[in-house]
Amino acid sequence: MKTGTIVFLTFVLSGYACGLLTYADEAALLKEASEELSQKQEEAGDARQRAALGNAVKALEAAGEALAAGDEAQAEKMKKRALRWAVQAVRECSNPGDAPGQIGEALREEGAMSANALARFNDLLDDLVRAKKKKAESGSPFDVGMAVNQIMLALDRLITDGWDGWHPDKAIAWYLNAAGMCENVQEQINDLLDYLNKHADDTGIPDLSHAGCAKAKEMLDDLYKKKAAGAPFEEIMDLVEKIKAFLKDQSTLTGQARKAKLNREAGEEESRESEKSGEARTPPAVTTMTFTALQGKTVVNQDFLGPVETVKFTAVDGREIAPKEADADFDDHGDHITVRVGKLARLGGIVITGVAGTVQLLAGGGGAPTPAAGVAAADGMIEVRNGAVRETFSVPEEATDILGNPREHIATIDGQPVSVVAVREGQIGISGRNIQPSGSGLSRLEVTSPSGSLVAGTSASWGYDITMPEITKTGLWVPVMAQVYGLDPQVRVIFRFIPQPGQQLDPETATMTAAELMVPAPVTRIRAERPGTQSLNVSVEAVPEP
Repeated sequence: MKTGTIVFLTFVLSGYACGLLTYADEAALLKEASEELSQKQEEAGDARQRAALGNAVKALEAAGEALAAGDEAQAEKMKKRALRWAVQAVRECSNPGDAPGQIGEALREEGAMSANALARFNDLLDDLVRAKKKKAESGSPFDVGMAVNQIMLALDRLITDGWDGWHPDKAIAWYLNAAGMCENVQEQINDLLDYLNKHADDTGIPDLSHAGCAKAKEMLDDLYKKKAAGAPFEEIMDLVEKIKAFLKDQSTLTGQARKAKLNREAGEEESRESEKSGEARTPPAVTTMTFTALQGKTVVNQDFLGPVETVKFTAVDGREIAPKEADADFDDHGDHITVRVGKLARLGGIVITGVAGTVQLLAGGGGAPTPAAGVAAADGMIEVRNGAVRETFSVPEEATDILGNPREHIATIDGQPVSVVAVREGQIGISGRNIQPSGSGLSRLEVTSPSGSLVAGTSASWGYDITMPEITKTGLWVPVMAQVYGLDPQVRVIFRFIPQPGQQLDPETATMTAAELMVPAPVTRIRAERPGTQSLNVSVEAVPEP
């Protein structure tokens, strides 16, 4: 992105007359917002800005159609979608103008966003504009980029939930990291401290007390004075951690004060039930992809992540390393993210954690060379495990596009579609379910690039299916069946089973030849204390005869 031609403006979103909007008023308001976004789309000098603005316009048009049809739920959904894309356009350095405020006001009028949430939204969008300007000027782009992402996450939560109970304290932590790395982000941190001090929830208690805000600013000012005086790096980073710890303690005090007030007003039982409901969460999925190396740019499909919360880097020995050590940068484009690593030859992994899942990128080294034409499995083999596949394809570099969303690439195994998780130049990481393994030991791979060009090839492949039984009577032994596809008959297949609590397996390790497993055959037996369908962990290894 060329930042030199971008104009950043500080702005205050306009409010609109109080009182409920009529259908005609709301339709006119959305039409005005749509026209402004369309005009900005025509003037935009960047493809990503145009795409985000265009998506916002389409969503507003759909909201208008839903309003005309009397479908209020669909209209609300489309207005929120339009607002997300309008914010994403700001993320891509577009001047926001009045349209986000108009859409937000329409949501507030219908009760889909609280007045407090809208006030928070307006202030945070203003902060986002200034944060993007700092990102463009930054010498430590990773930390500043993650701070920008946390502001985006706060904005998205306000749009989604429509209430005021979420604040961007994580953005401050990333800015403090940048401050420790000699970045001049004192203004950005003070802006967010003021934001926390300004806004409260329904209890009327602000996110950060006046005294806490003043103390944090005093500590921050001390940090920059020490930096100016040439204090040792260790002393600077120690103060950074003390500021983080202070703000964490202040957040705890705020939470305790709010909880105490709610308990007094609503009663202990209601508070306990609220806490229980907040603790019930489903663990997010983890998707692991292995590439030959991780230097340069990797583009990740955000469908596997949701809004991104953290990005961590590890060396080949597993130790966590600072983004500065890897010369890292990070950009969130709404439907995909880009992580760039500039150096550190011994980088072992990148772990990206979002609210909906985690993507773990590993540097595997070696692997199959990038083909001059066609597609090949990067490690030389496609493995289908009970219908699931997770592999990396090596392709000609022109078959990959690292400027767009990875899902714009289309990949298939034996004609069966798989999802593209991440893309690097010359490599594509895929994940699929319900894939039928090839019985021939060879699979046809195809990749269609976003430009429409098709490359194809074949790779060795094998797979297995394990059928777990349903226990109808406890205490009785029941066979576990397995079948193997695509291996030479003399290859030995080793199954290592790990029983769950209340299960017994006999044996826990079994070795059979592929010839014995060409049709479903028993590989172990299970006895369980509880009836029903069983599950257990298993590793399967194919070992050629010496």
